[in-house]
Amino acid sequence: MTVRQTALLVAVVSVALMLVGRLGFVERSDFGPADLARFESQAEGLDLPDWYGDTPFFMTWSRGDGQVFVTLALDPTGEGPGRLLGDALYRYGRIGFSLLGRLAVGWNADLVPIGLWIVNTIAVAALGWVAGLRYHTIGARSLLIPLNPAVFVGYTNDTAEVLAILAVSLAFVTRRRWWVVLTAVLLGTTREAYLTVAPAVRRPVLFSLVGAGAVISTRLLGLSLGIPGRLVAGTLTIPFVGYWSAWGDQTTVARSLSLVVLVAAVLTVVAGFTERTGAERLAFVSTGLLITALAPVVMDAPTNLLRAAGAIPLLWTAVAPVPTNSRSDLQA
Repeated sequence: MTVRQTALLVAVVSVALMLVGRLGFVERSDFGPADLARFESQAEGLDLPDWYGDTPFFMTWSRGDGQVFVTLALDPTGEGPGRLLGDALYRYGRIGFSLLGRLAVGWNADLVPIGLWIVNTIAVAALGWVAGLRYHTIGARSLLIPLNPAVFVGYTNDTAEVLAILAVSLAFVTRRRWWVVLTAVLLGTTREAYLTVAPAVRRPVLFSLVGAGAVISTRLLGLSLGIPGRLVAGTLTIPFVGYWSAWGDQTTVARSLSLVVLVAAVLTVVAGFTERTGAERLAFVSTGLLITALAPVVMDAPTNLLRAAGAIPLLWTAVAPVPTNSRSDLQA
């Protein structure tokens, strides 16, 4: 099988798996008109066509942070209910996914939830394509790239992790300056915490600088628009303290998942010091330490924790460098 055939196959399978997962999630969750009414009744909510309530496939955003991205898309300048979001300034710093979702449906406000789903579906296909390309250079573990739990959560809940993981994955396979800039901006405006992986990509300095610049620019733009809130949300604390504080109030399932994530974070730090060198060591250690420092608020739901920890499986599955003579490269 050729490189392109493998990439196409993995892309198709990745989308199929995510669609099946989303359909199962919809079936179990019993979405309906009440979810739409709840969103519209909130101070930060906005009106959407009533038919969404009868189309549960496009309602999966309505019980979690997906609501934030819908509001951002409906109020991109923060002149309305968007400024009432919790940590609104910080939220607007992640507006990239929302803007792309609205652009995908020709800026039609009524179709925003569909637009977010379209963007994430394209992103899953692209992530599968990249994974298929890398199969011929780093082996079967590349096929795990689109199976990152954060990708599944992001796809089923209409949040930005799929785009963020795609941005980093693309940065692993290209040296082209404009591609690096594009992927860094995409990451910086969707899930900036994944920038800890940046030292391991192919042009780490450029990617890091542009990504950080995107983060700073969105915050400054939000300030200029008078959007209230903190520049940085309170999602970090002293390493390990957040887990200890959260465990007492968690269910058995949530506590077990937190323990798994914490152990993975510690192993990532250990691997950075013992098995990696140079920039890769920095990526592993900084990513692991960041995940150990998550605050209890991140663990209020297992899905939030999986989204926040998405950089760990990304590192372990995709960090290996791609040979410069590989046909899977997006050549410099």
